[in-house]
Amino acid sequence: MPKRQISNDQKFYRDLQFERASVNEENRSVDVSFSSETDTVMRYGEPEILDHSAGCVDLTRLNSMGVLLFNHCCDDVLGKVTNARIENSRGLATITFDRDDDSEKIYQKVLSGTLRGISVGYSYLDYSWLGSNETSADGRFKGPCLLVKRWQANEISIASVPADVTIGIGRSATDSLRPLIEGIVQESIARMTVKPPADIPKPEKRSLETYQRKLKLAEKAI
Repeated sequence: MPKRQISNDQKFYRDLQFERASVNEENRSVDVSFSSETDTVMRYGEPEILDHSAGCVDLTRLNSMGVLLFNHCCDDVLGKVTNARIENSRGLATITFDRDDDSEKIYQKVLSGTLRGISVGYSYLDYSWLGSNETSADGRFKGPCLLVKRWQANEISIASVPADVTIGIGRSATDSLRPLIEGIVQESIARMTVKPPADIPKPEKRSLETYQRKLKLAEKAI
């Protein structure tokens, strides 16, 4: 079965939780890890792996004009992203909160521990589908999986409701339910049968004599 084509314009998100201890109150900054090579994130029914090898992650946007958003809303800018980098196969960065009222409100919720979710928005630059018996060219990853060989980090957000924090990095609710939904749909289609219409009784054949006899009976009744 051919795998679907994924546009480079399509946006994806991964989530994690940061520890309260990583907050630097003096300069209002937080050191966060925003990505890894975990293979437990499901995408289109297959494990998605983000390759973190040299040259695989484009951090240009984060380091040149990276902004900290609230729930990936471009109108809710909370601060800036600096020092985005890859270390030990993980994406790391420092986020710093602004001092305006809206940013201060979210920052205080981070300090109190009410908000602990971080989410990265990213897009594919190059990817491949690995089958059950296939291995990546460098031998590091085994199928079945969706291997994202090159990808771009676009922004980092404070997430009020992280999609999935069971392993630090997560997936959206839609993606986690997709295999179940597709299975139910396919099963329903397989069970659907077109029932033939019920037999319709044919009209009784009436002879000319029968018609004339009934006509006479009707005339007598008048």
